[in-house]
Amino acid sequence: MGYFESPLLAAYGRLLTHAFFTRHGGVSSGQYSSLNFSSKEGDTAENVSRNLEIAASSLGFSAADFLLVRQVHGDGILTWNGNRPPVEPLMYDGIVTSSTGIALCIKTADCVPVLLADPVKKIIGAVHAGWRGTAARIVQKAVLVMQREYSCRPENILASEGPAIGPCCYEVDESVIRAMCDRSWAGFVHKGKMPDRWMLDLAGINGVQLREAGLPPGNISIGPVCTSCRTDLLYSHRAESGRTGRSLNFIMLKVPAP
Repeated sequence: MGYFESPLLAAYGRLLTHAFFTRHGGVSSGQYSSLNFSSKEGDTAENVSRNLEIAASSLGFSAADFLLVRQVHGDGILTWNGNRPPVEPLMYDGIVTSSTGIALCIKTADCVPVLLADPVKKIIGAVHAGWRGTAARIVQKAVLVMQREYSCRPENILASEGPAIGPCCYEVDESVIRAMCDRSWAGFVHKGKMPDRWMLDLAGINGVQLREAGLPPGNISIGPVCTSCRTDLLYSHRAESGRTGRSLNFIMLKVPAP
């Protein structure tokens, strides 16, 4: 079982638990080897269910505690205050909660997973930021939901970005660049090797958006691993031509000890 932790979030280990899982330690095989968390790409539902059980038990809770959403590359934020996750995944790309014992999950294979936590108000969030979500400023919208619904202060919010495709590998066309037409992001777009192609730094742009939302720079961390460079360790839709699995990234408020 392999996963990354954020030192930023790990400092609050008494309050919350989190992980950015690698592709190792599960039961899936072939192109989905081995800790795949999605059956949408062709893996069996049985394998995915078993992988969820393995991941949850490795960190001391149940797979029934995972709150999964049906990601649609939009900017919708689900506010969930139930005691249990919904039975069927809802169509959102971000989740915010005050509930304890519920693991907010985001699946990725190049897109940027962003885990949020306000240790003062005890509020957490998880965001899926592909290029469409990034263009729609989904991380800023998640911060606004935390402010509006739970009176969080941006200066208290921590944000940790997990493994994602880096600017070394993420080549996009003009339609994507047009969607990213914000001058404050200009330093995160560079000309590619091919005509009419650009190299895009999604993680860097999300970092800028978090700072624009009021988070201090010291409250933001960016994952150092490029998914496309490290397909031995992580899934990459781009590097593996779409024939691959999905990693799981989650954050959970711990249930207070009696």
